[in-house]
Amino acid sequence: MGLKCFPTLPQFSENMIRASIVYPYLLFASALFLMATVIVYAVLPDLRNTTGISVMCFVASMAVYYMGLGVFQMVYELPKVICVSLRKLYFKLSSARASR
Repeated sequence: MGLKCFPTLPQFSENMIRASIVYPYLLFASALFLMATVIVYAVLPDLRNTTGISVMCFVASMAVYYMGLGVFQMVYELPKVICVSLRKLYFKLSSARASR
């Protein structure tokens, strides 16, 4: 559903509302496994080469992005100024994350 910068519309189906409640928790679970990946790469010395460090940075940034997106999905109404600025910030972060 994305960041809700406008009042919620009542015409969403019950399945869509249920999915919007579950989705942030799934983002947190995904971030948890991403952080587990970072820990594995940090613990094993064979994976701490240049490629491994690059993967750790990429996966850590994805984990932070997913945790932030999960938090913002849980907040149902934000002031319009904050919502628009966060939307632009997350667009830039997702573009940087995808350009690896």
